[in-house]
Amino acid sequence: MLFSLRRKKRDKPGKRRVHGELAPLGWRARPGAAGPTPEERAFAVGAPDYPVVDGPHYIDVLDQLHRRLKPQWYLEVGAFTGLSLSVARGGYVAVDPMFRLGAPPPIFGQAHLMQMTSADFFASGFLARNAIRPDLAFLDGLHLFEALLDDFIAAERHAAEGGMIVLHDCLPSRDEMTARTWDEAKVRFWTGDVWKVIVILRALRPDLRITILDAWPTGLALIDRLDPANATLAEARDAQVAALRDVSLRAYGLERFFGALDIRSSFTHLQPQP
Repeated sequence: MLFSLRRKKRDKPGKRRVHGELAPLGWRARPGAAGPTPEERAFAVGAPDYPVVDGPHYIDVLDQLHRRLKPQWYLEVGAFTGLSLSVARGGYVAVDPMFRLGAPPPIFGQAHLMQMTSADFFASGFLARNAIRPDLAFLDGLHLFEALLDDFIAAERHAAEGGMIVLHDCLPSRDEMTARTWDEAKVRFWTGDVWKVIVILRALRPDLRITILDAWPTGLALIDRLDPANATLAEARDAQVAALRDVSLRAYGLERFFGALDIRSSFTHLQPQP
């Protein structure tokens, strides 16, 4: 089976891994946090032919990215409760059509909360009007590939030189997670069909560098070498959406999709480089 060897090589779920000055990374491994619940352990194994997604919690990975990249401007689409926004350390623009902030978000510079859809936000011209070019963007909005593709196209167009865009939910671990509608009775975590964006980027934008991390529970894709002037995706958008709209991941081919990805350890990727 495609991932049998990969399973044997991974750390055991729940093991905390510490390196140098990095904050502990692992299962919800903030200070004092408990290990994974039995449900979380079972979830990480995934269905047959799917990869194991057993890395550090994605919020911890985002935290490390903020610490390393130190973005002057951060853009977040799909902020919702503000959990992922909580690790921001500079100026930011957060977009969500219906905020449900659990706590006041941090403010280390300018902070803009834009309660609207991402389509309306990008159409408003707010970023250009305020000369904001994000160094880091986290896209976690509507889990439909055409919406994420539109968000990526717009975010890249406004990206700062040397910027990075991070996509959430690119590593589903069972068929039910990839449906275009979320059935909460079947799955706790819903990725929708955003996996198709990875397919499109790999096919049409070989100039991009795409790094897939095993961040729990549904992976992260780190994309850099951005080119704001590149119009390839915008020009091919409608044709790609029409071609992939009704294609399921299983019909596309699990091994075809996952086998083409180099899924990396979040912890190893974030270690200080010599």
